[in-house]
Amino acid sequence: MAETDILMELMENELTILEKTSHPNVMRIYELLNDDKFFFVVSEFMKHGELYDFIVKREGITEQEVQKIVR
Repeated sequence: MAETDILMELMENELTILEKTSHPNVMRIYELLNDDKFFFVVSEFMKHGELYDFIVKREGITEQEVQKIVR
């Protein structure tokens, strides 16, 4: 099995697990679709966007902010 095939299988497995997960602090995935070239993930709308974008926009976050996010 090629490395790309293994990575694709891992990604599919992780998305499938997330699709079955329901937790108030985890983005909900409603449906997974794919064609020959792309995967499409239908997910919950995140009003404030991704955590990564939040951190980059603020040029970092404090330890206290991290504690609030983790809680």
